[in-house]
Amino acid sequence: MVSELVAVACLQELLQTEHAPVVERVRRRILRDLKHRCRALKLCTYDEKVTADYALRVLDSAVKEAGSR
Repeated sequence: MVSELVAVACLQELLQTEHAPVVERVRRRILRDLKHRCRALKLCTYDEKVTADYALRVLDSAVKEAGSR
């Protein structure tokens, strides 16, 4: 719950001024950071993909929530 509130608040602030470019930068950073962490954990390619898909769904939900407030 706390992570969601922080993420939504940050996105609301960012979306007020810059819109889509910020979200795309965040998306790329999430994917890059996840790739490094998944490799460090020695996850297989499938697990890495599933993790990235989940993270991007969470981001999309947070962006929608931030846009609706």
